Amino acid sequence: MNLTEQAESDLSFVLEDDVNGFGVAVKVINPAGTEFDLKGQSTDIGLVIDPATGIGVRGRMAEITFRLSTVMSVIGEIPDKSETGTGWLLQATNVNGDEWTFAVGQADVDRKLGLVKIALELVEYDV
Repeated sequence: MNLTEQAESDLSFVLEDDVNGFGVAVKVINPAGTEFDLKGQSTDIGLVIDPATGIGVRGRMAEITFRLSTVMSVIGEIPDKSETGTGWLLQATNVNGDEWTFAVGQADVDRKLGLVKIALELVEYDV
């Protein structure tokens, strides 16, 4: 096994292991309504730095990172922002049991590292 293959294999632990890694169970829903269960690493940043000024800007940026090989084997395509009508959705439940629904924003694929990073846009929050 070469270094690239080993790194891709390690992603299963880092991104998909919900006990010892950073995996979070999510449901990805395609525009036709088909649901896919995946695990990924989520981030939610509440303060962004403006690169032009270096000043913190209020806002919220949520993303989820999936293992590319898992996305392709389970879904068969990259969920991405739809230009027309209903697009891809992502549903997740936090540790408090609250369900969140996000619209899938831009998807950035890094084929060398084997990652898919997807920006999320809040659609619905059920408490």
